[in-house]
Amino acid sequence: MKIRPTALCSVMFTLVLAGALGGCGGVADADRLYEQKQYAQAIDAYQAVYEEFRRDARVNYRVGRSFYAMARYDKAEKFLRRAIEAGAKEPDVLWRLAECQDRQKMYVDAAKTFQRVLNADPRNPAALNNLAVMQLQLDEFETAQGNLEKALSIAPDDPEALFNMGLVYERHHRDDEKAADYFARFRARAPDAAQAGEVRDWLRRYETERSTQRATSRPRPVEPAAISPIDAPDVSEEITARPTRRAAVFDSAAPAPAPTPRRESPIFGTGRPSVAPDDPLSPDLFRGLVDAEDYATVLRRFKDEVRKSDPDYGRYAFYAGLAELEQKNPPGALALLTDAAKRHPDEPEFLLQLGWAHHSAGDGEAARKLWEDGRTRFPEHRDDFQRALEALP
Repeated sequence: MKIRPTALCSVMFTLVLAGALGGCGGVADADRLYEQKQYAQAIDAYQAVYEEFRRDARVNYRVGRSFYAMARYDKAEKFLRRAIEAGAKEPDVLWRLAECQDRQKMYVDAAKTFQRVLNADPRNPAALNNLAVMQLQLDEFETAQGNLEKALSIAPDDPEALFNMGLVYERHHRDDEKAADYFARFRARAPDAAQAGEVRDWLRRYETERSTQRATSRPRPVEPAAISPIDAPDVSEEITARPTRRAAVFDSAAPAPAPTPRRESPIFGTGRPSVAPDDPLSPDLFRGLVDAEDYATVLRRFKDEVRKSDPDYGRYAFYAGLAELEQKNPPGALALLTDAAKRHPDEPEFLLQLGWAHHSAGDGEAARKLWEDGRTRFPEHRDDFQRALEALP
């Protein structure tokens, strides 16, 4: 069964970190493009004046939000971190950062970020649910259960928390009776949710097995550690849906807490250990070098050291393709990302970035087809591909 996070459907609001940027020509043009949701053009405009405003929270936030809107979560994460370091106090900045980390499967970092949200708002059921989802991804079932129980004590009908609690009982405790109770409550409150059909089928199997066991059971002594078959029907198929996250709705008038101190790199630490260009070769090294914007080293080591016989070749090619994209070499990026996507057809991020390579090469129609295909093939990432599609002219 897949865990269900609470989707971040946040209300857009006006940023309060003002400054005299509105009158600055380049930034004013970038702001106009941003407000018109022309995110790709806005990023180019901000980049033209970025060195002058590198430490400005508002500019970093808007660049990060633009990348977020384009489903470029790796880049969005960097700029949102920079915005926080510069003193950004927008209510959604930590949420956006956590979602970017989640999308990149950085569950430890995402859990820490959601905890920061809870430090400021301990009774936020959406944050409790999303923190629990990160913990479920890390197999921290007991801790996740505690946070889901807190969420349900605050919002007893929260569908995401009900679904995720059902997963805890089904996967961790193997208690299908309690799982069925939570799934039934979830289905009653969210009959149109993406997981509702799978939950319906699971409940039907559960009831069928339960009825069969009742009809064939015979009285017998109950051993101390035994569980009656009636109490624990064997549902042969697990639910495969992921845990569900939910997005928060932000009140732009609410006071936002000051960001807590960070002990990461003063540059814009990603939450992962820093890497050195001469570290042992690995996909994680390439990822770290891309995060650190050391694209030349990625491409040099890919050319000199990575061989097509390496079982991780496709992942190396993916990060090298990202480096080519950042170096504004669309043909090189296309070749590498196409290879990576062929070797890893089940990786939605590979397909997403391959679309951006086509877009950078001027082939928006190819990008559109890839993203429409990804939206269908990867329903749990539908929002990511939809954001990319909406960024097309």
